[in-house]
Amino acid sequence: MKKLFFSFFISTLSPFIITASPSLEIIPIKALIIGPESTSITRLTNLKEAVEILNKSLLKENKKIELKGEFFTGTHEDFRRRFILAFESQQAEDILLIGHEDISRLASQGFLADLTPYLKNDPKNFKDFFPSLWDSVKYKNKIYGIPQDTEVRMFYYRKDVLKALGWPDSKINAFPSEVEKGKITLFDIVKIAVEAQNKGLVKWGIYHRPTPGSNFFHFITSFQGVFEDQKNNHLVIDQKALLAVFNFFYELVHVQKVMPKEMIDLGWEVMDRAIPHKEILFNITGGSWNKMEYIKDQGMSEKDFNEKVGFCLIPSGIKGGKPTTLSHPLVYIVNNKSLQKNIIFKLLMKATDPDHDIKHAFASSHLAVRKSTSKMPSYQKDPFLTKATQFLKYTCFIPNHIDTVFFQNMLFEAIRSVESGRLSPQQALEQFTAEMKKMSGKKEILVK
Repeated sequence: MKKLFFSFFISTLSPFIITASPSLEIIPIKALIIGPESTSITRLTNLKEAVEILNKSLLKENKKIELKGEFFTGTHEDFRRRFILAFESQQAEDILLIGHEDISRLASQGFLADLTPYLKNDPKNFKDFFPSLWDSVKYKNKIYGIPQDTEVRMFYYRKDVLKALGWPDSKINAFPSEVEKGKITLFDIVKIAVEAQNKGLVKWGIYHRPTPGSNFFHFITSFQGVFEDQKNNHLVIDQKALLAVFNFFYELVHVQKVMPKEMIDLGWEVMDRAIPHKEILFNITGGSWNKMEYIKDQGMSEKDFNEKVGFCLIPSGIKGGKPTTLSHPLVYIVNNKSLQKNIIFKLLMKATDPDHDIKHAFASSHLAVRKSTSKMPSYQKDPFLTKATQFLKYTCFIPNHIDTVFFQNMLFEAIRSVESGRLSPQQALEQFTAEMKKMSGKKEILVK
């Protein structure tokens, strides 16, 4: 995740319950939220609005919530270190918003409140969330998080560059469906990018994100590989698929020369502007949220985006193969030490209700987490959100495993080593396998 850049505070309060008057009990709740990107301040402002709504009913009981909410503005890795240390020192906030993959690590150590009983007592809300999202927040069949948002990963491309290559509108418009049918593969993407670069239509044909992230998992599935054994909760090293992934990135940099070998060092500022400013043809590690970032941060109009930028599923690496995508839900978790779990649960249900869910979707181009949100007329009339939502039938999640983050970082380092020329694809595979075995041990990882 990119370096994030501003903080946001909502009120201040004592860490203890205090009494504003003899009859009014003040309930302090602290929240720490990852982010925000400029488009995603609703991750915290929705909480603030939920407090205001909930307080109207709580005042009848002579109670009032006061929320102290803060955005953490560093990287995901910095945030992870921050909240793990806070939990270990028993200083963690009541509510945190984290990536779902960290639940296993925190729940296994008893840091998180089991939300299963609360959800069983609230079947209406439970059933309104898309069922697959509950799978992403489970550890040993118990639910430890409330989904706040989700998305799909995708390729972005410049339609006007394809037009300049001589493509007719019919071919450009059919491009996403050709990817979906398996007629266009990753290697076809490379050929198109090479042509655009050689003709001087773009600076580079292809870019990918410059930091570790879950996007790189979907290249494993593009080559018909797997990265987890869900039944036994094991990570999987699929050597055939991984070697194909490393060969693909080697091809991009060293054979076709369609991506710079210093891709990792370019940084997010270069990456974020590349599609909006027509510096590349393909962003191969995009996500649905990029749409609103291109508009709000990079100055594209909605009209320009719709006319000049296209998006599609992640193509298969094999002709006739299935395309893929991946979703990475961000989820609210509750500190097991909190004394206000019941009220916090009600607060989180309100902060993720359809009205707040759709507000976040429109502001950030994330997808709805609730069925009722996706059925709202305004949501269904949005062409980008409705098309991106259709991609969910191809999605998967990264494993909710204690070593997933290590797997993700080692995968990124292997790709970096191949791109820089330090290691061959085969050497990168051998090093990746050795590092994963060393970390997880034979009982925790399968080599396929």
